Order: sequence, then C-alpha cells, then structure tokens
Amino acid sequence: MNPDAALYPLTQDQRSKLEWSLVTMILVFHAALVLQSAWIFSPTVDEISHLPAGLSHLQFRRFDLYRVNPPLVQGWAAIPLLFTDHREDWKEYSFDKTRRAEFSIGKRFVNANKADSVRLYRIGRAACLPFSLIGALTAYCFARRIYGIRAGFIALALWSFSPNIIGNAAIITPDVPAAALSILAAYRFWIWLSTFRISDCAFTGIVLGLALTTKMTCLFLCIAFLCLWLFTLVKSSVQNLRTTGLQLLQLCLIFAIALVVINNFYLWDGTGRCLENERFVSKTLGGPNASPGNPNNRFVGTFWGRIPIPIPTDYLHGLDLQKADFESARWSYVAGTHKLGGWWWWYFYATGVKAMDGTVFLALMAVVSLLRSSSKDLSLRSAEWAVIIPGVLVFILVSSQWSFSRYLRYLLPAAPFLFVWIGRVGMPTMKSPIWLVCVYVALVFNVIDCLNTHPNHLSYFNRLSGTSKNGHYHLLDANIDWGQSSLQLSHWIKRNVENQDVYVSLFAPRYSMDLTDLGIEAKQLPITRMPGEPMAQISQLNPIPEGIYAISVNHLHAYRHQTIGDPDCSQFLNLKPIARIGNAIYIYRITQGTSLIQYNN
Repeated sequence: MNPDAALYPLTQDQRSKLEWSLVTMILVFHAALVLQSAWIFSPTVDEISHLPAGLSHLQFRRFDLYRVNPPLVQGWAAIPLLFTDHREDWKEYSFDKTRRAEFSIGKRFVNANKADSVRLYRIGRAACLPFSLIGALTAYCFARRIYGIRAGFIALALWSFSPNIIGNAAIITPDVPAAALSILAAYRFWIWLSTFRISDCAFTGIVLGLALTTKMTCLFLCIAFLCLWLFTLVKSSVQNLRTTGLQLLQLCLIFAIALVVINNFYLWDGTGRCLENERFVSKTLGGPNASPGNPNNRFVGTFWGRIPIPIPTDYLHGLDLQKADFESARWSYVAGTHKLGGWWWWYFYATGVKAMDGTVFLALMAVVSLLRSSSKDLSLRSAEWAVIIPGVLVFILVSSQWSFSRYLRYLLPAAPFLFVWIGRVGMPTMKSPIWLVCVYVALVFNVIDCLNTHPNHLSYFNRLSGTSKNGHYHLLDANIDWGQSSLQLSHWIKRNVENQDVYVSLFAPRYSMDLTDLGIEAKQLPITRMPGEPMAQISQLNPIPEGIYAISVNHLHAYRHQTIGDPDCSQFLNLKPIARIGNAIYIYRITQGTSLIQYNN
C-alpha cells in the first residue's frame, strides 16, 4: 500500500487531479509574484548589460559581450526584442577577448532608449519566467520521488515563496536559471542512475549542457555527477566489469552530449584551437605576471598548449575573466565591517540573515528527522546523496573564493537542493500531529512573510536579523540595493514632494539608467572627494540645504563598490528617515538649521 494514499481519502484519479491542481495554483501564484516584481523593479546594475549582450549574440552571432556568463539566459531574454522597437548603440563593442565592454555597452543601450528602457527590460524579464517555473516544478518532482507527495509540496512552497528566488527571478540575470537547470540536471541524472537507459542518458546530457550554458558555476555538476556515479558503484552489490564499463561509457556519453550542446550554443566558434594560441588575463591560465593589462599564456611551448580545446573560445575566455575577477581583492562588507578581500564564513552569515525564518526552522527539523531515521532508511539515504552532494559542492565552490564577499546570489544554485532535502520533514513516516503542525505553521509563516515583503524581495532579511528595515546593518550591494527601487522612488516623489528641492545619492545611476529617464528630477548631494581620500564626503555646509534627501543604504554605510570615489553619507545614519523605499533607499527631510556636523560619528 502506498503510504501517501492516506493523505487523500479519494480515488487514485481524484488524488492525481487534486495534486496537480494544487501544484498549478502554486505555480500560477509564484508567476504572479515574479511578474509583478519584474514590472515594479527599475533596471538593476548588472542587468542592463545582459539584455544588449543577448541582442549581440542573436544579431551578430558573436559571444564577446558578457562572456563571463554563457549565452543562454541573455539570448533567451533578448528574443522578444527582435520583434519590438528599440535602439542600439554598439560604439564601445570590442573584439578583444581580454576586455569587458558589456558595462559600457549596457549604459549606452539604456541611454539610447531612455525612458523606454523600462519597457524593454520588463519584456526581457517576462521571457525568463519559465526558468523559475522549471525550478519550482523540478524541486516538487524530485522531493516527491524521494520522500513522498507531502515532501514535494514542501519543496515547491519553499521555492515558490522564497524572496531570494522571486527577487532574482524578476530580473535578467543567470542565477535563478542556473539554479533551475542545475536541479533539473541532477534530477535527470538521478533517474539515469536508477535505470541506466540510453534515453535517460541522452536527456541528462542535454539538460546538463543547458545548465552549463547558463552560468559557469554549473561546472560543479560535472564533479557532482562523477561523485554520484562512483558512490552508486561502491554501494551496488551486483556490479561486474561489463556492466561497470557500460555505465562508464554512458557517463562519458552524458558529458559528450553536454559538450555538443555547449558548442552548438556558441556555434562552434573557436572550438579546436590550440590552447597556446590564446592570451589570458588570470594568473591561473596566464601565469604569475598575467593581468588585464598584460595578457599572457602559461601553456605556450608545453604539451598542454598544443592540445586542441574542445570548448568554444569565448567559453574559455569567460572562465579566464571570471577567474581573474576572483584573483583580485575587492572591498567587501558584512555587519558594519569593511574589508579589502572576503571572509570564508561570509556565505554562512549571509544565508543566516537572508533565509526565511520558516525555512531555517524546517532545516533544523530536517536535521532532527535525519538523526531520528533508522537503519532501515539506507535506500532513502542513498537517494539523498543526489541532492546533498551537489548542494554541498556549490557551497564549497562559492565559499572558496575569498578575494571578495559580496553576492549571496552566487549561492542560489544550491538553494533547490536544500529545498528538496528539507522536504524530508514531510515523509509519511513523520506522523506525529505536533510534528506536522510545526511543518505547516512554518510554511504558512513563510507565505505570510513573502506577501508582506512583496514586491521588495531583493532587500528581504529575516526576523532573526532584525527584519528588512535593518538589513543594511548586515549586508549591502545586490543583497539589498542593486538599483531596483528607483522607479518606486520616482512614484514616491511625485506623490509626496511639492515645491521642495530633492537631493539624491543613489547606487544605480552610475551603472544603470539616468535618473531623468526614470522620471526623477533631483540634484546630487553636495559631496566632494578631497585629494588622497578614497571616499567622497558631504561638503561641510552648516546648515546643509533644506529639502528631501534620498540616499541608498549602500552610501549610508560608505560602501566601497569601486576603489575610490564612492559617496560616504554615513552622517545621515543618526537621523530619523521619514520613509523607506523598498528598504533600499532612505528618505530624509532636512529643515532650516539642520547640521550634519553634530551627527558626525
């Protein structure tokens, strides 16, 4: 008897219809949250470059722009733009494999389209919605197959109502698509491990190739798949040399199919070139003296240098440029501390303050359920490795890059594996009424928290950290203000400001759309950078001009996104804001006689 049948006192057909009706309702609700956020958000910092990069892939059949990210998501988002009016400016386009021109191209793109850029990015965002739906549905199916129907709904709810998933799914970046296709690839690989059918082998290879064309981080899947196969081989008691050889052959076929998929996306551009013919900027590939200004190649004249590379040139150079990024120390921030470089524990901390309270509670329950499981659950534990190994590998890979610690979004490919594993709290063996009440209360709490946060999902922080209002005391940058709240600020100014000067110090305009194109008529804060000082500070005017001051939380904490020149508006921290825009921009009213000098820390 199927233990899940007790969940629904209905016929098999009725249970199936009810089950998929509920799944569809949750997916529709998730889609509505993502699309509304996508509509409200203004174009974010990195996002402005992804859309024109995708256009260049489609129109020029080249992959020079934003090569640190493979072309699938960029190209997919740009497809609708081929059928709608827009303007392009390619004056900064460069064929140099060691140069990153995507940011200047992105800035030219939004400057050319001005206010209409908002419409274009909304279209591109909507096109990317299927990736998040794929991730949600796969998490459901994976957890359901391992732990049962109730576990499937838990994993589905954790994905569908996660602010970190919704916020990043609402913008054109590869993080959520990478998470979605990673869990799909792992799910298909797990199915192949149980069947070893050639059809499952081919399907797994295709999905793996798609994942590898979303984000370089997905290379962890190759290691995860090899580890899972070896684990299955060791656990099997009926293996012989012939069956092991056939399985190994199919595993190689999976990787070969994935390689073909990657090359097809790049139109086989540069595939087969010898490694020594390239020039690299990272020390890993270029040698100890390599740098963006001095590209080199450590493989020249070596055996490895004469080997043809089986991947496209731009894929290789994307890896090189990304590695160069992680070799250079950048300023990072956590809990009021600024540092040149990162921390090994940063992603533990960031997860602790950004994960939903209900999710944290369910994760603790999952640990308890694991400790309570008996020796009879060995087959179940073997299946769990299919989610544990990939999730842990992502965490290790991302956390090992200590040159800077800035973006929790880098860890998103691990999220669906965690959601599936947490689903074990809903196993049919967990029958205690108190246990089930705790599970359901945690999920309801998550849903309420998500709706209360909406649409400001990118700036979400849990109650353990002091809620989203205090999130800027923990993390900055894309974790709270990536420029997504500028449109909301524009609407707030139109509703609340009359006959007053507005002064702004926002994070986005330097990297994204101009404020006037977003409908914001304002003056820049009176700030200057003195010679020898890294930060630009508020002019020592006493009193400062009256008016409304809108300041990014990044600038309130003197966040150093660049090496020099970022604003230091920390004097405002001791003033009481009159409003918060998306918890990312603080509004202050300065009246006659107000002096910031007295508030200087």
